[in-house]
Amino acid sequence: MSVFGQAYWFKITANPPRLDDDATRREHSLETLRRERFGNLPGSRMTALFAAATLEEALLFAERIEPRPMVPVPIFEVTSSRAESRDSLWLDFVAPPDRTEAYHEAYWRGETTNHRPAVGPRRDPHFEVVLQHPVQVGAQVASWLP
Repeated sequence: MSVFGQAYWFKITANPPRLDDDATRREHSLETLRRERFGNLPGSRMTALFAAATLEEALLFAERIEPRPMVPVPIFEVTSSRAESRDSLWLDFVAPPDRTEAYHEAYWRGETTNHRPAVGPRRDPHFEVVLQHPVQVGAQVASWLP
């Protein structure tokens, strides 16, 4: 299980699930949807390592980390034979539950937001590369300074 997964797995698999914040509710919804409707996909976000396709995108990703790190963020070259690119902007939209599920389905289908939603502030798609294990970690290629 990834460090990311460890932050959510025990909360979302508890009986009943402990959905005490927006991020945990999001990951519970995504994991439930993946298992029920997208079981053919390579793997769970809970076991994934998240990466960027380019160094520029990795630096932007590091810049958006919340809470903001107080130390430099090292950026490494990574490879995996099981990688998929997904538009994580789908996960940032605030919407009623029926729309949230549709947005999460669009994430799993690999759709691009294309400046959705139709109303509200516009943002460019934000792609994350979801790597499933095994992942090979190469050299450090950069560092983002807070």
